[in-house]
Amino acid sequence: FFSSRRRHTRFRGVTGVQTCALPICFPVTIGPEPFKQRGYYRLSHRDPSGAKDDFLQALSMEPDDAQLWFYLGSSWVGLKNFKEAEKAFSKALEHDPQNVEYLLHRGQSRYRMSEFDHALADFTLVTFYDPDYDSGFYHKGITLQRISGGKTGCPDLRKAMDLGMEEAKTAWQNACGQN
Repeated sequence: FFSSRRRHTRFRGVTGVQTCALPICFPVTIGPEPFKQRGYYRLSHRDPSGAKDDFLQALSMEPDDAQLWFYLGSSWVGLKNFKEAEKAFSKALEHDPQNVEYLLHRGQSRYRMSEFDHALADFTLVTFYDPDYDSGFYHKGITLQRISGGKTGCPDLRKAMDLGMEEAKTAWQNACGQN
């Protein structure tokens, strides 16, 4: 006899659902988790715009989550907005300053904006914090080559190659003129 109706509403910056039966409505708060999960799904299925919206919504509820800032930055990269990506990766690093993935991605964003000195600083920190991370040495070597030309990046490209990175082997052979 009694029917329930649901309507979406917004209160105090949190998206929620109100379940109403008769004249009484009970707010049900939805936390950040559904937005995180949908954002991960959208990002993995090449919908960076939708992922960005979901991560922003989740961050409005959980602003201290470094991983959310990282994924927001990844969404901005997918949208080719490297300035916003750099800001998001920097926020992630405020919460987890030695995370090599966050540093690497911020460095890549800076590289794409032609901020080579800042990118080099990030890649250098990556190699300092994780001396076995091939991608850090690869990006450091490529950036050194870009900044100064010559063979300045060869030792880092060689290190990445020795750590097993195939792309580094090709880059090392091309940049350093050796087989």
